[in-house]
Amino acid sequence: MIVRTLAAGLTLALIACTGDTDPTTKTDTTDDPTDDTVEDTVDTADNGGDEGFEPVAVGFEIEGAVDAEGNLTSWLDADGDEISTIIIMTFASKDFFSTGADDEACIVIAPYTPKGRLLAGDHFPTSDKLPMTEAYDEALDLDITNTNCGGLVNEKLFGADAAALLTPFVGARIGYGWRPMETTDDIYDTLGQGTLDDEEILGGLFTQYFAFTDTAGVFEGDALSIGSSFGFNPKTKELLLDPKDKTLLLWQNVDASVAGNPDGLGSLGPVYFRSSPIFYPFYDRFAEDLSVGAP
Repeated sequence: MIVRTLAAGLTLALIACTGDTDPTTKTDTTDDPTDDTVEDTVDTADNGGDEGFEPVAVGFEIEGAVDAEGNLTSWLDADGDEISTIIIMTFASKDFFSTGADDEACIVIAPYTPKGRLLAGDHFPTSDKLPMTEAYDEALDLDITNTNCGGLVNEKLFGADAAALLTPFVGARIGYGWRPMETTDDIYDTLGQGTLDDEEILGGLFTQYFAFTDTAGVFEGDALSIGSSFGFNPKTKELLLDPKDKTLLLWQNVDASVAGNPDGLGSLGPVYFRSSPIFYPFYDRFAEDLSVGAP
């Protein structure tokens, strides 16, 4: 389910620091690395546990804004606080994908602030071999204290503060990119009929890519998840609301945004965007040193 409400305050950061529940809790269809596809609500409340869970997968999602030149930028939330583009990582156990249990997942949040977009010739390769509209490549500025994983993950394996779990991702090279969604995309087939029948919603969705260095040393973007784009004023940094319902964000048509860019940069912007998470197997997907090749 796509969330269109505007969160107040540094909601996501507060979840990570305190375990408070996000009033715009996201329910997403995600790929279980154990081959079961389920729909779960990620509730990050800290319920503790004697042993703590052992992560089998880590999910990535992104929330941010793009200016008219295609650069990632900040936006204002409902309280008027300015927030930078962020990457949200969710560590989850095998049981999370079958039960959605509160104490079987935890999150950590990091700013994602590349100095600029990549030129087309510098885009990282993609799993589907299709060209991206925009792409970015940056080392993750991860603060391992900005998390609720301590007390949830197995303390014997990762420490009371979960440092052994999170530290490998400090400085990790993460690529992000997108292009307008196509009917031939595999993720297109995951959309419900209600979404397919709604031109406004369908026009605001796009195919996105996350790239990491894998165990073979390959840095490649996987087109396995969906992004949602909404109206954004790059001058005031305010998010645009639906005139028919001021509690909802205004959908921004991806194709119209690309075609209407006066500089011809092929940018998605100016938009505010949110993504659905994509989960990867934790132990066999990532290289030992995730920072190789980072800017």
